[in-house]
Amino acid sequence: MKILFYSSKGGQGKTTHAISYAKHRGALYFTNDYESGTVEIYKDIFPEDQLHIIRNEDSLNLPVDLDVVFDFGGWVDERIESIAKICDVLVVPLFYQSMADLMPCIKTVNTLKGLNENVVILINNTDKKDVDDLKKGLNKKFPERKIFVVNKSKFIPRLANEGKTIDRLSNENPLNRYLLSGLLSQLNEFYNYLDNSPYAPRWRKIPA
Repeated sequence: MKILFYSSKGGQGKTTHAISYAKHRGALYFTNDYESGTVEIYKDIFPEDQLHIIRNEDSLNLPVDLDVVFDFGGWVDERIESIAKICDVLVVPLFYQSMADLMPCIKTVNTLKGLNENVVILINNTDKKDVDDLKKGLNKKFPERKIFVVNKSKFIPRLANEGKTIDRLSNENPLNRYLLSGLLSQLNEFYNYLDNSPYAPRWRKIPA
């Protein structure tokens, strides 16, 4: 299974959810975000051979038999295009605060769907009062796309910061289990979709 979490705009929840899913799946984690502190912040939650930093000059050979989660941002260049074409699912996260967040998301979906049909949108960390209208608007714009919602929660950063799965946090104590019941359902729906996407053995060397 190869999954790409991609956003052209920072602060959309891309890294938090990419790391959380990589921990859930036990997948290798590849990132091109080597200048913003991501690696320094999260390197201790992964075994040494699970986290891979991809710089512009690096070539990339993907292991055929291992799961990989890509956490990539920036412009859609040749490297990202090549990765997008071979992934099973492309995830575009959206943390909506204003049109300045929504418009890049729409542009990104339009770009990526030309490379891979299985593009999904993840609305996350967004005020509940905005979610329904936002989802309706995106469904109208992209009727063929799956749209997932993960509510705003203090627990979401803990998934990445502590390297814990949602199930592990839920099982820590009865209060967590109660507080996480709704979030657990949302994340399980999202993860189940990613976990069960058709596997396509079409891996190849990606150009530098």
